[in-house]
Amino acid sequence: MEINGYKLMADMCKEILEDEKYEKSDDEIKEFENKLRIYNIIADFNGDDKYIAFDSGMFNDIFKGYLELIIDDLDQTYSNYNDENKKQALYQIKDDLENIGGFIFGMYSSKQAEDKYNGDGGQSDGSE
Repeated sequence: MEINGYKLMADMCKEILEDEKYEKSDDEIKEFENKLRIYNIIADFNGDDKYIAFDSGMFNDIFKGYLELIIDDLDQTYSNYNDENKKQALYQIKDDLENIGGFIFGMYSSKQAEDKYNGDGGQSDGSE
């Protein structure tokens, strides 16, 4: 039997909500209730469901925001260099895009990426 990480995360949220030892604000309760609901839905995904969800376009703005954040990072890094270095920056973009799942999703929250895409700068605190 394969371990379902989303089921584990849902169970953890449920335990936190039910644990009366720790005082939780209304906002924290709402956050854990929302996470519990979503993790329970995702835990039931079959092999193709994640593709259907992603292809639905629900995450397009977030994904585009991640790409814009990469380009901004590279532009900031290479803005003071000559044209040859700009070419190297393009190669770096290519490498970054090839490795996007390996690091960029860990560098920025999906909220930051969506904010960036929607023109809010992507400078949120990273909470979702």
